[in-house]
Amino acid sequence: MTSGSGSGSGLGRRRFLKGMGLTAVLFALGDREVNLMEPSTKSKVFKVSNCPVPTGEDLHEGLEALLDLMSWQGVDLYRTQEKAWGAGPEGLIEKDDVVLIKVNGQWKYRGCTNSDVIRGLVRRILDHPNGFEGEVVIFDNGQGQGSMEARAKGFGHYDNDDVHANAEDESHSYMHLAEEVFKDSGKVSCYLLDGLKEIFIADDEHVTDGYRKTATGSYPCFTTKKGTRIELREGVWTGNGYSPKLKLINVPVLKHHGGCGVTAAVKHYYGVLSMGYRPLDYHYGELGLAVGEMMTNVRGPVLNILDAIWISPVNHYGLPQDVQRLNILGASLDPVALDYWGCKHVLYPAATNPEHNPDLFQPLGHYLEQARDTINKNGGLFGRRVNLGDENTELVSYASVIDQVLQAATRNEVNGDIADRMKERADAGM
Repeated sequence: MTSGSGSGSGLGRRRFLKGMGLTAVLFALGDREVNLMEPSTKSKVFKVSNCPVPTGEDLHEGLEALLDLMSWQGVDLYRTQEKAWGAGPEGLIEKDDVVLIKVNGQWKYRGCTNSDVIRGLVRRILDHPNGFEGEVVIFDNGQGQGSMEARAKGFGHYDNDDVHANAEDESHSYMHLAEEVFKDSGKVSCYLLDGLKEIFIADDEHVTDGYRKTATGSYPCFTTKKGTRIELREGVWTGNGYSPKLKLINVPVLKHHGGCGVTAAVKHYYGVLSMGYRPLDYHYGELGLAVGEMMTNVRGPVLNILDAIWISPVNHYGLPQDVQRLNILGASLDPVALDYWGCKHVLYPAATNPEHNPDLFQPLGHYLEQARDTINKNGGLFGRRVNLGDENTELVSYASVIDQVLQAATRNEVNGDIADRMKERADAGM
């Protein structure tokens, strides 16, 4: 896709076709149409390297670079009626959406999602060009070990109860973001699902916080600090029906996992369901099946952002002596393709552990294949096929697109200031 004009067509027109029990999505690409459920359709993975160290401001330059790169390729964060840079009719987040941000709160230190990145993401959502009227909820299910205050218990792997957020300032936990940084907005809160993991509720229950069971797992239903009732599969309960204005952004931290090789976007989604009800072999024979069913039959992420600012290559605890700083961010609409790339081309080279390469380690490759097959069997993720393998993935970096951006600027198809900042990032190795 080589859209990206400040006033261009974005992804162009879309048509939804029903047939054979699957949803096919077509979009214009030049003078032809591409069926996103066709096996030949590649998944885009966006990569930013050399992310600058945050200065403590709300915006995160690495995330800003990532969002610009996505926008150049027609994947806009904001959904608006008019097309502009970073916004358009096909954008991800509307001004009145309730946005769930799935983080890893089961661990602390570098084992949890980077809260500097989350701070930048929340700020961007609140800065919706149409004026954000919705709500942002940072959430996780730490299965009894989690914390929104960066005090995770860590199954005994930590020798303290101190606050250690994955941030430049380790006091900047998710709760700090909600109750200090974004307090005045009145639109940001946290929710830890740990206390609900053994509470199961009926389909017609709209008051009690708990989980509803499905044939393959469970999903949370809870009321936010603002009083919004979220029932993950159905949407936002209004009192007499459901609003579809519910979006989920999946932000895992990239790290080793002793059971299945790697924790990234697919494995991270485990923190949505409850381990108090296990109709499948979650550890780990049917991990991909469970997550694939969750993403397609309950609710899937509209965007996956892979946090590789710090990676944990030898365990998933994130202890200071065990981590490496890479300053990389990745993103994709396809969580399976993002994981394949992140495992094989980021974590594996850093640790040289074959358990991080899905082509070499059977449990990792198996659960990614299982997730791919389950999602595609169920019609794809929002009608898009998910993919595995280098041959089915297109890696988009600043180096790969900067010539196109500069050429577009000479034709006045992209704002010169935007082109200049993208060139600066390309020159800086981002």
